[in-house]
This record gives sequence, C-alpha cells and structure tokens, in this order.
Amino acid sequence: MRLSGVDLNLLLALDALLSERNVTRAGERLSVGQPAMSASLARLRKHFDDPLLVREGRALVLTPLAESLVEPVRTALHAIETVLDRTAGIEPARQSRTFTIVASDYVLLVLLRRLIAVLTVEAPGIQLHVEPMAVNYLGRLRRRQADFVILPAETTGRNLGLPCLPLFTDRFVLAADQDNPAVHEQLTVEEFAALPYADYVGGPLASATETQP
Repeated sequence: MRLSGVDLNLLLALDALLSERNVTRAGERLSVGQPAMSASLARLRKHFDDPLLVREGRALVLTPLAESLVEPVRTALHAIETVLDRTAGIEPARQSRTFTIVASDYVLLVLLRRLIAVLTVEAPGIQLHVEPMAVNYLGRLRRRQADFVILPAETTGRNLGLPCLPLFTDRFVLAADQDNPAVHEQLTVEEFAALPYADYVGGPLASATETQP
C-alpha cells in the first residue's frame, strides 16, 4: 500500500482507541471531540474491514485483529517520533518540557535527587512530575500518561515486553540481631527462609523476599 493514500494521523487515533478502549476517552487524550473520534473510528473500521471495538456488556473490547495491532501501532508511532525528533543537536538549557516519572521513594532519594540538581543548573526549563508506584503503572506507561517507570527489574516477576535500560545497581543487606546464633557471615536463601523475618511490601511490586528463587 502506498503511504500517499493513508492519513498517518489515523495512527494516533488508532493508538488512542486501542489503549483507551473508549471513544470519549480516546478523544480526550487527543484533545478532539467525540464526533471527530467516532469519525476516525469509522474510517479505521473501513480501512481494516473490521469493527476493531465491539460492545460486550457495558464496555468496549478489542477484536482479535485489534489486539494484534496494539504492539505494531505502538512500534510504528515510536519510529515516527524518533525520526521527527531528530535535530542537529539538543541544547538542554533551551528545552522546556515536563516529564512524568513513576518511581518509588527509594528511587526518588537515590537517583532523582541528583538528577534534579543537575537539571536545575543545565536544563532549568525541564520539570519532573514524579508519581508513586500504583497498580496501573504499566497501563499509564503504555497509554503515554507517563514517560518513564523506574523500578528494580527483579521485582516485576515477569518480562514486561517494554524497552528498558539499566540505570544503576544496588544490593540488598540483611539487618539482624548481632546476638542471633543462627545468623552468620554468609547466609543462604534457604537458611534465611527458615528464620522469622520482617518483610515490607509496598505498592504493586513483589517484595525482595518474594523474588528470590
């Protein structure tokens, strides 16, 4: 198919509809009215010869074809953004943008505090909006309601299927009573699991002990 016959703006509408699964919310996401978004949906249905969104009870669900389009559409949009964002050079001091980051208090303390200090000097027009970890953190990232999610890879318990890069490494330490005879210099996972311990679980992520083999 020749691209000259395709309105690439429909990709944005398709991505919003696939993510939101709701015509009104998809329109709000793209700052267009419901009639305009309904018209885009009609054009997309005609193009794919598929309803894409079908009613199931009170909700709209994706058809099998629509489900198969979610990742290719997201990949295509990312590629387009990469091309259009290319410039001869980026001057941090002249940038003005707000980035939404989902991260834990630990990441905020260890990593973002230093980043904020650097941005204040080198890119004062950049603002960071930090949100705590929540159950829907992956959905917010996929719907582009967040720019980054920073979390320990070990705590996800599964392959997220999203681009990622390691930022830094850290290690867990064990705090124990120095007079506890069962605790020695090298403690195996099995030995640790056999002892009573206090564990903290905060938010949707698995705790450190839950992620151990």
